[in-house]
This record gives sequence, structure tokens and C-alpha cells, in this order.
Amino acid sequence: MDAMWPRVFAAGFRMEHLRSVLAARAKIGKGLDRDMLAVSLDRADWELERFGRLTDLGSGEKVKNTQGYLFTALARWGVLRPHPEYVSREELEVENAAKEIERRKQAAKLAEQALFVSWREALDPAELETLLLTCPGGPKEVWLKNHWRKNVRSGKDSGAGE
Repeated sequence: MDAMWPRVFAAGFRMEHLRSVLAARAKIGKGLDRDMLAVSLDRADWELERFGRLTDLGSGEKVKNTQGYLFTALARWGVLRPHPEYVSREELEVENAAKEIERRKQAAKLAEQALFVSWREALDPAELETLLLTCPGGPKEVWLKNHWRKNVRSGKDSGAGE
């Protein structure tokens, strides 16, 4: 427990408490789901880390006996309710990964645009005019960028300015 939930452990909650919770749940004909137990201890550890205490959400008061509060929640309901601000480590990691993916996509777009602009600016006016003569219609800048993507960037054409 010390390694997984150090703040819960530091608050005095031990394996003996879990054994007592299991016994209490058995008396009422219920088990204790391992995943819900882990979630509960994660929630408690987070709250202890964030606020230095557990809060009784019904009254808003500081929990005076962390061990007893955890025991009661687990024995009675099989789970500790989440603090309203609680966000799991997994949710934070997913959120951070999504933000990183978005930053990478933006960086890739900026890098591609810079490469395209660099290539286009390296073309002399005659090369640009010759290329644009093959444009079938529509916005020439869009066609030029697509031409660059398909033929120059991909290496199919030696391309001007390379």
C-alpha cells in the first residue's frame, strides 16, 4: 500500500483495515470489487495530496479520522466518492497526450507550410509560370501546393529550388 497510495498509508490506513472492510462487507452479503477499491484509494490519495485531508462532502467539514472515514465508505458502499475536483491520473495523462498530439499536428502543419513557402520562393518567375500553365483550373495556390505535396515533397520530381 505504501508504494501505490503513499498518502493513504501515511494517514494510517493499512491492510488490517482492508481485511476489516472485507469482513464487514461479507456480513452484509457483499464483496469488495478490486477495481473499485483501487479507484477509491486513488481518490483518497489524490485528495490527501491535493488538500492534505479528506472532506466530508455532505457537511463540507474536514474528516478528522481518515482511517475511519475510508473504512466506513468502503464497508458501507464499497467505494469512496470522488471529490468534485477529482481527476484521475489516467484522465490527466489522456488529456495531456491529446494536447501533445494537437501541438504536434500544428507543428507539422507549420513545418509543411514553411517548406512549401521556401520551395515556392525559390522558384524563378519562369519556372512558376511554366508550372501554373499545367493548372487545370481553380485556385492556383491550392493547385500549386498539391503539386508540391505530390511531386516535390514526395521526391517524384527534382523540383526547382531543391
